[in-house]
Amino acid sequence: MKFLDKNSLPWPISCSYKGFYKDETALIFGVNATPSTWLVDRKGILRFNEIKGEELNTAIESLLKE
Repeated sequence: MKFLDKNSLPWPISCSYKGFYKDETALIFGVNATPSTWLVDRKGILRFNEIKGEELNTAIESLLKE
């Protein structure tokens, strides 16, 4: 939390501090590392996760066009 206290980030940050194998959300979505990238559409539906690089850029562009 010290990092978050010192740095204002423009996106939501979530952490239960339960660990990957005890956190319900991490188990549902298969999160096993941090940071974890999730792209949620305007309706609140998880559309992409664990993508990076050009694939991430393309996914963001496609969601912004919707």
